[in-house]
Amino acid sequence: MTTQFDAVIVGAGFGGMGAAIQLKELGLTNLAILDREDDLGGTWHVNHYPGLAVDIPSATYSYSFEPNPYWSRLFAPGSELKQYASHVADKHDLRKYMRFNTPVSGARWDEEHQHWVVATESGDTVTGKYLLTATGYLSQPKMPDIEGIESFAGKVIHTTKWDNSYRAPRATGSA
Repeated sequence: MTTQFDAVIVGAGFGGMGAAIQLKELGLTNLAILDREDDLGGTWHVNHYPGLAVDIPSATYSYSFEPNPYWSRLFAPGSELKQYASHVADKHDLRKYMRFNTPVSGARWDEEHQHWVVATESGDTVTGKYLLTATGYLSQPKMPDIEGIESFAGKVIHTTKWDNSYRAPRATGSA
């Protein structure tokens, strides 16, 4: 199935949502926001490890048009960023444009029809006059290339796949 949009945005994190809000202000309201995850928020949705927090002052994570004066601390926990993203999506009525669990497998420019053709892994395609990729630089989790990691006796966990039930063995202090 192919559906035509004014713009197709890949990524429902802060970049994709900010782009959608600005496009709406320009009068483009026939939008599709595609995301491979099951909810919005980008990195603040997929990461949930203990101690997750911003690494720069929280206020810098607020959109200029939607300041958040309610951060709990200077370096807010990740859960607050996720809540803020949800608040912004709801206030600006973005959820109606979002299609979750929709990984994009490719995009190409159709010269004849003057639009982008965006393919999803399910086999569907969407087209748009504009294509904005807002996948973020953290969208492709990668395990670090550490010499000897394959022989490490413990469990190796990427932050995007954090297992909340995992408990590391207690150190005994003996050598």
